[in-house]
Amino acid sequence: MTASTPDPLTARQRYALARQQQVLDWIGAYVRTHGRPPSYRDIASGLAMGSHSVAQHHLNSLRRLGKIRWEKGLPGSLQFHHPDGTWHPTPPPTVK
Repeated sequence: MTASTPDPLTARQRYALARQQQVLDWIGAYVRTHGRPPSYRDIASGLAMGSHSVAQHHLNSLRRLGKIRWEKGLPGSLQFHHPDGTWHPTPPPTVK
């Protein structure tokens, strides 16, 4: 009998992380295409979310994780955290 290490994340946590990455990737593609960050409604519509508050929840989670930041009340101020520790209005290149 071999012992395996238990997954420290629950299924719900893994789903949330995957969804947050999906949101981050979608925002990056939107910025590359449109040259500006999407609104909450753009995100909710583009990712078939029930409402813009769901998009807002995911963005707040990404902000807490340190992946994005923005100036409150300043539209278009979204910035992405790059692997080199800098912040830019464009997403970091995807690594495959």
